[in-house]
Amino acid sequence: RKQGVWEFIESEEAVSIIQRYIGEGANKACEVLIETAAQRWREYEGDYRDDITAVVVKVQEIFQAVDEEDAKIEADIAEMWDGNQP
Repeated sequence: RKQGVWEFIESEEAVSIIQRYIGEGANKACEVLIETAAQRWREYEGDYRDDITAVVVKVQEIFQAVDEEDAKIEADIAEMWDGNQP
């Protein structure tokens, strides 16, 4: 059984909401998704609603941060290697 966000929002609509607001940040996109889900619960179920939990992660930024950290580590290793050569 669907629950939370997915009770009244299909995947395609959730993606559309995230795409529309991701430019304002992952937190904003997540907030709008949760607010939309809560509104749908009010429309269809009145005062009752299931728990609504969502996480929006900008994966590209995570990979970019990892790449930058890897480059720093590689530079540090190269510097240490060069410093230990006779």
